[in-house]
Amino acid sequence: ISRDIIAINLTVNNIHFIFISVYCSPSEDIVPILQQLESIIEVHQDSFISINGDFNAKSSAWGPTEQDERGKALLELVFRQDLDIGNDIYSAPTFDSERGKSWIDLTLKKNISREVFKNWVLHQDVTASDHNLITYEITYEKSERPKNNC
Repeated sequence: ISRDIIAINLTVNNIHFIFISVYCSPSEDIVPILQQLESIIEVHQDSFISINGDFNAKSSAWGPTEQDERGKALLELVFRQDLDIGNDIYSAPTFDSERGKSWIDLTLKKNISREVFKNWVLHQDVTASDHNLITYEITYEKSERPKNNC
């Protein structure tokens, strides 16, 4: 899609999933990236959407921190598009380095229930990055309708 957004459209058993990876540089305006993201969400309103990103945005909605302007803009997108925040608000920081700790990496989802989105986990000290690894599972079983034998 762009330098800062990658999207994968995956269809399994006629179920449409959109997986989006986002990076928002702390030195650049977040609004244009959020506008691009919103356009993707609107095009794929009926799909299961999972958004994962380093937003460099802070809010008490996803971590024990005060909200900044970037967090406010992101939270407005969350409300406008009826997104769910997948992060565990009580988790360790998603970013942890000598420069500081913060909760700036998010998992957002749309049309994905708790029964489908499971086991969000923040793994500390498993990568060489100053961002902690986030994993989760998406499990979906399409219910079969009984065949009509008429």
